[in-house]
Amino acid sequence: MSELPQRIWSDEDWERIQRGYGAQGMDEKWDVFTEGEVVFFHRSWTGYGVFAATFAPARKPSKCRTGQI
Repeated sequence: MSELPQRIWSDEDWERIQRGYGAQGMDEKWDVFTEGEVVFFHRSWTGYGVFAATFAPARKPSKCRTGQI
């Protein structure tokens, strides 16, 4: 990934991200889950993994360190 987001996520944001998200209906396209510090984005219909982002502490709050398509 050539450009990573510069946003710093708070501890509260990271806790919410770690809860993940499962598509609730046919119109929603993504399932999101974490394993350790990696957030995975999978297509809800196929389960195919499309994106992964690794987060790491950046002076307490979390910051996206790597991205993969």
